Amino acid sequence: EWGDAEVRQWLDQALQQGEARQAAFALQTLLGAEHPRNSTSTQLYLEFAQAQLRYLPDWPAAEQLQGRLVLDAPALDLWLDQGRTLGGQLVANSGRVKLRPARAGGSELEVSARLQGDSGEALQYFTRTPLQQVVNHAFDQWQASGPLQAGILLRQHLGAGSRGPDISIEANVRDNRLHLGELDLSMTALDGSLRYASQAGLSAKRLSGQIFGGTFRAAIRSELTAPESLNIYLDGE
Repeated sequence: EWGDAEVRQWLDQALQQGEARQAAFALQTLLGAEHPRNSTSTQLYLEFAQAQLRYLPDWPAAEQLQGRLVLDAPALDLWLDQGRTLGGQLVANSGRVKLRPARAGGSELEVSARLQGDSGEALQYFTRTPLQQVVNHAFDQWQASGPLQAGILLRQHLGAGSRGPDISIEANVRDNRLHLGELDLSMTALDGSLRYASQAGLSAKRLSGQIFGGTFRAAIRSELTAPESLNIYLDGE
């Protein structure tokens, strides 16, 4: 069936290594040349460890993964109990990968996870992935450090005519440092929440920290003025 073949193709490219701990496979079909379309059912349950998953080309792999794979073709689910990717360690049992048939053909991929790590590493999503081009290199001269908790949601249509993925990143920072290289401006003791969304850009409503020896409160907003063009504004007091 077309769905089975498409799922297998994605798995062949995405699941790059790993150890299978337990597995169960079921295939149900009618024999004979005239069996009805969609009469074949394929199911697979697999527990894995030390796996590496590259869910999309040019995007960072998720590594050291432990979890479960459930295939009820053409639907595929991966539950990720632990592992790491760009940005830090996965919060326990927070990772999920879903692959579903799309109404217009092809498949819809959804990847979600919560991370704990360092803001400097998380900033690399905007400097070392295809997002760098999407935001027109707006973050290339930013430097950050400090603890971070973040949630990531990625949706991508797989198939002919596919565009780039829709991305949503929500990050909470505490006692961070941020340096804006293009302004030679450094902020410390930075607390607050920031959000990036493909359709809205970067935003933050309530940031606080220290600058020039004093405290400040600020908000960040941005405008997508054209494809691959992002203007960022910092308003504060």
